[in-house]
Amino acid sequence: MMNTLTAGSTTAPPLLRMAESTPTSLWNDSATPSELRDAIGWGAVGATCNPVIALAALRAVGPSGRVISYEVREDFHRAAQAAVEDSLGAVPSNLELKIGDVYEGISEREVDRVLLDLPEPWQAVAHVAEALRPGGLVFAHCPNVSQVQRFFDCLREVRGFGMLEAFELLQRGWTVRGRSLRPSHRMVAHTGFLCFARRLAEDELFEPEGEGFR
Repeated sequence: MMNTLTAGSTTAPPLLRMAESTPTSLWNDSATPSELRDAIGWGAVGATCNPVIALAALRAVGPSGRVISYEVREDFHRAAQAAVEDSLGAVPSNLELKIGDVYEGISEREVDRVLLDLPEPWQAVAHVAEALRPGGLVFAHCPNVSQVQRFFDCLREVRGFGMLEAFELLQRGWTVRGRSLRPSHRMVAHTGFLCFARRLAEDELFEPEGEGFR
């Protein structure tokens, strides 16, 4: 059985299309996309401020899964609910939109995934450690590398996590027109850092000596 926890946001139908095409959800484990869908097919917990993460998680778990989304602000919570209804017609029965602050605590236990889209994800690490089952995965999206460092430092301090990894996605288009075969003049050169860590069964810290363990 698998559960995922995220913290993020929600808006209108274009975000639903984004959730269906973003590669982020495919990196929530070192598995193929089909294995990932099977893995998180039993549940997820998500954030509400940005609907891309919550909707991507909902799409990944399918009708038999469950997504729980946290939002600290009531006005954002209402906007998120309206955005989900606008995108999907109604809030699905397997999507729970909660008002709560993951910096102060997470009520769920034995979840399989925690997805954080927060300005200070390190403040949630202790609660994430309590919520995740052994072998579960925590993901955090960090726009700045200083956030990545503080998040990873906190994971190491709290312990009980392993296989810490961070990377970024770059997107470069190409012009293919007649004899013009070249990279586009403009590109999406930075989309933010994607940070991952695996929950261990004991309060230890495991990090491979080299890179490229994925």
